[in-house]
Amino acid sequence: MISKIFFTNPEKWPKWFLIALLVKGTFFAVMLKMGFSEDIKGFWGGTNGDLFSYIDPIENLLAGGNYNIDNRIPGYAACYFLLRLLFTQAVACNVLIFIQLLVAVVSVTYLAKIARIWFRSDLAFYVTFYAYVFSSLTNIFDHYLLTESFAASSVIFWTYFLVKFEQTNQKRYLVVSGAFMTFLIFLKPVHAPMLGIASLVWGIYFLQKKITFKQLIQRSAFFLLPFLVVDGAWIVRNYNYYNGAFVPISKSMWHAEGWPPNFFQMADFTAAWGGDINFGLPKNDIRWIMGFENDQYLRHWFVHEQIQPVPSYVYTSKFNGDSLFWIRKESQRTLYDTMPETERLRRREIVKQKLIAYTNAIRTEKPFLYYVRAPLRIAYRFFIGVSGSHFLEDVVQAEWPRKILFYYHLILVSLGSLGMALLLYTQLRSFNLQSVAWLSGAYTVLILCVVLRHAETRYLAPVWPFWSLCAGFLVKQFWRFLTLFK
Repeated sequence: MISKIFFTNPEKWPKWFLIALLVKGTFFAVMLKMGFSEDIKGFWGGTNGDLFSYIDPIENLLAGGNYNIDNRIPGYAACYFLLRLLFTQAVACNVLIFIQLLVAVVSVTYLAKIARIWFRSDLAFYVTFYAYVFSSLTNIFDHYLLTESFAASSVIFWTYFLVKFEQTNQKRYLVVSGAFMTFLIFLKPVHAPMLGIASLVWGIYFLQKKITFKQLIQRSAFFLLPFLVVDGAWIVRNYNYYNGAFVPISKSMWHAEGWPPNFFQMADFTAAWGGDINFGLPKNDIRWIMGFENDQYLRHWFVHEQIQPVPSYVYTSKFNGDSLFWIRKESQRTLYDTMPETERLRRREIVKQKLIAYTNAIRTEKPFLYYVRAPLRIAYRFFIGVSGSHFLEDVVQAEWPRKILFYYHLILVSLGSLGMALLLYTQLRSFNLQSVAWLSGAYTVLILCVVLRHAETRYLAPVWPFWSLCAGFLVKQFWRFLTLFK
């Protein structure tokens, strides 16, 4: 009976939709019941420090002002804008999170479809479906006013319609796929280079003489069409708004305002040895050098924080523990002590120059730490989920549910990573569209952990579907291996 319900025929999509709705809906309901929202009266979902950077530009636009992109580009805001035309602020936000839930539910079934098509296995379908639908890494964001839920769903649909094109050779699927990639980019501009992954795959097809050069150009043109149209209009808007400036997506990867003094220098120094730089989350390394005390400025966390100083292996000839302790104390003095503004600015400039010198010292005196060990530490913390609230540390006080979610996440990370490595190995022997999975995963890790060195775990959510997909591939291959001995 249970197998007929939970392992039904993969072709029976309505049943799989209902299962996904049951699981994700339960998680969603728990979050609505136990989560917190203090920023918008009448809003049921979750909020964090990024909330108003998405909705304030729309509120300003509706009040007769302009849409200011210095903080956010309008992918997520456009969704809010359409709802805000019809509803009050709180109702628009509530409708938006329920849309996120329904879109995410549909995307689970489409991800499992991809697994079944690619790996020609019902087992891969089942493993991919259940691995993804129970993962808190993506489920938690369905009730938040953040881009992660839509971003993860967009990646799934982007991939699915590429698969449909390969099955049918109907170019309309390329346009649809390109539209979802465009939406992803306008949600999270850091993924803009992923726009080239499909063309890269087709380029290799051309080199392998699987398609002609004309087919390569046609496929790329149809796929890129939605982005060229949308971004072209956006470039024109920015050209007029910024007095002739060429702004293809966003002016900067950082918000234009709201940063503590010398934050960027502190972030560069912390990232130089592999530390976390999000000062709004507990246990992150940058909080020590910024002068925070345990649990300071944290809301609703059930995990007690123990802020640790910079480890001694980071020290160079330019600084030691005493030097960094001075930075920590001086940063706080210039925030809270009474002093003339000129003196405050002078002291902050001294702190800034010292941090720059310390960062350069790590880079030149300890290149292995800077170029190898630091990115590996960032990647490790990125994957195990210590940077963020993905295991309900800010929702559930009891420790055992959080441990279950944490260990489930570790298992999925392990299976997915092994599966991705195995998939890469198979692609070296027989290259095909499945390379989209490992190319997307590799790009995300490279850009966040090595280049930007800013890898809060929630940034893994957009490509997290590929880890579930590769877990399904690994289990399918392992089962196939076992059957050889029967």
